Parts: sequence; structure tokens; C-alpha cells
Amino acid sequence: MNQSLQKQQSDYPHQLNHHTSVLPTREVIPSRQNLISDVQQPKQQQQMQQEFQRPIVSLKQKMQEKEEQKQQRAQKKINNSLSVDRCDECKKAELVTNHVEGTIVCQNCGLVQQQRIIDDSSEWRTFSSETSSGGANPSRVGGRLNPYLSNYGIDTRVTGNNASEIQKWSDRSSLNAKDKLISKGLRAIKDYAQMLNMKEGTINMACDIYKEIEDKEILRGKSVNGKVAGAIYYASRKNNQPRSLKKILATMQVNFKELNSCTKKIRELFPDERVIVKPWQLADQACNKLELGIDVNNAAKHTAEQIYKLEIATGRQPQTIAGVAVFIVSQLSTQKKSLSEIAESLSITEQTIKTAYKEIYEYRTVVIPPYWKHKESVDSLQKP
Repeated sequence: MNQSLQKQQSDYPHQLNHHTSVLPTREVIPSRQNLISDVQQPKQQQQMQQEFQRPIVSLKQKMQEKEEQKQQRAQKKINNSLSVDRCDECKKAELVTNHVEGTIVCQNCGLVQQQRIIDDSSEWRTFSSETSSGGANPSRVGGRLNPYLSNYGIDTRVTGNNASEIQKWSDRSSLNAKDKLISKGLRAIKDYAQMLNMKEGTINMACDIYKEIEDKEILRGKSVNGKVAGAIYYASRKNNQPRSLKKILATMQVNFKELNSCTKKIRELFPDERVIVKPWQLADQACNKLELGIDVNNAAKHTAEQIYKLEIATGRQPQTIAGVAVFIVSQLSTQKKSLSEIAESLSITEQTIKTAYKEIYEYRTVVIPPYWKHKESVDSLQKP
């Protein structure tokens, strides 16, 4: 039996090989439907991707819209906070700003509308009781810089009870001698310029001249008033705003000798700058002081210019020529002015104008402008 089993097992592979056959290979030809489906597959994928991306895009748009709405609400809130005029609680316009606490409070219900607001008012603090004099109002931000001083005017001030002595020693240690002189001179220039009714440009030029004088030390030994008078006298003539010598001497309380010495040194300091005062400039100033009309002013300037250019009054001062021109024109107008008024406006004497008028009278028809001769007869002028 074992032998029969072994025989069957030995015959099994042979039978298997006998019945097994190799199948021929079959070539698979894709159908037309399969080709169409293969072509349409990328399009379907694109459509699926687009459908998948649509909710993402719409979500982004919604998020952007929400963000814009949020910004608009925030901006609206800021605008409302900047223009608070009514209370949010009681709707009454009884709001008060507390600058100390930085809040806006309703007087009716007590609701605080805003906190930590910025105070845009002037930077001033008034602690009069804390100062030594008891009446000063010091500025919290201080004054502007002074370019004429070595430290630009930046210093420390000691205030409080019994601080005057400490401040005195602080001033002695912080300011040098030159800065003290410059500071004193600049204050004097501004005070005197205001009394002389000078313009800002002339004041600045006078300050520059005074600073140059102190830096070069060309007027050592001269008084502060003398140096200030020389700076103002030179600057006023340079800017065509001359002031008479007598007026400057009377205003600044200096003598002629000191002013003349200071002016000569200043001219040496600026050798290229020649200061020449024209008579018609002084005539213009005199007409303005006497409140004469623009037509009288123009005629007086023309007359003074003709007298000067024709050298009719050779050797006469510009003030004298201007006085004669104003007198002649005013006598030929309806706004007549006396010799005393004209002399006072130019800070000269009546006799000076009378003497020069005698020299100019015979040339009256030449110096008077043609458009002015018809106002009144030239022969009606007062004879010298």
C-alpha cells in the first residue's frame, strides 16, 4: 500500500504538466470610451480642484470683509471719541474736561467719557508761591535757544525758598564775562529798538553787529550803551531805516563823541559796506510821521531826489534837503505843514530848513515834479 501511494505521488507532477498549457498573450486595445475618459480626466480634476478651492476663496473674502468692517468700526469709534459733545448715558451736552486727571466727565450723571486724553494747550505752569519773588510765571519748556551765546542760552535756574543766593553763585559759574556782556547788549538793543520803532530785520542786524564787536574786541573800554548805539545807528542806515543822530543820542543817553568813535570802528570792521543815507528816504519817513498822503509823499521824494542829483544844495545834510522838499510840496497841497512840524519830524531846527530853502527857492520850478505843478501855483510859495 505504501508502494501504491508513492507511485501515485510520483505520477501527479507528470499529470499536472501534461494537463497544463501556456495561454497565448493577448494585446489589450483601448476602446474609444477609455481614450475619451483619459482625456476628460484632467478636466474633471481641475473642476474638482476649483470646486474645492471655491469655499476657501469665499472664506478668505469673508475674512477680509470682516476685517474691513472691524477697521471701519474702530475708526468710527476713534472719530467719535475725538469729538465728544454729548454724554453716552444721559445724552446731555454737559461735558467738562479735567486737564489735571486727563478725563472728560459728564456734569449731569458723572459718567467718565474719556480717560488719558492728551492736553494740547500751552506748556505753562504757574507756581507763583514757589518762586522767590512770588510773582513769576516760569515756562515748563523754557525759552528758545540764543545763538549769540556760547552755551546757546541753556542754563539751570535754581528756584524755591531762599534760592536767590544759590542762583547768584550759579550765574557766576555758568556765564563767562563775554556772554554776560553780549546778553546785556542784546537786551539793550531790543529795548531801544522798540523805542525807536525799528523793524525786525534791522534789530537782527544790530544784534549781529554787536556780537561781532564783542568777538573781535574792537571797542574795548567803551560802555555798553555806546556800543549798542553804534550798532543800531549803523544797522538802521544800512537797512534804509535811518534814525537821526539827535534822536539816537537822546534815546540811548550817550554823547556824540562816544557814538562817533564807535561808529568809525564799526565802519572799519565792515570796510566793504558803505552806508549812505539818501534825502528821499528821509523825506519818506518825515511824510509818514506827519501822516501826509501818498501823493504828497511821492512828490516830496521826487523833489528831494532832484535837489540831491542836481547838486543845488551842495554840502547840506540829507535831513536838511528832505526838510526843504517836504516843506515845498506840502505848501503846494491841501495838507500844509508848518516849519516847526517838519523840523521836529526830522530832528533838526527850523533855521536850518530856512537857510537851505533860500538856496533852493530859485530852482523851485526845476525840482518840483511836473505832475504836481498844477496843484497850486508855484508862485504862491512863501518867499524866503
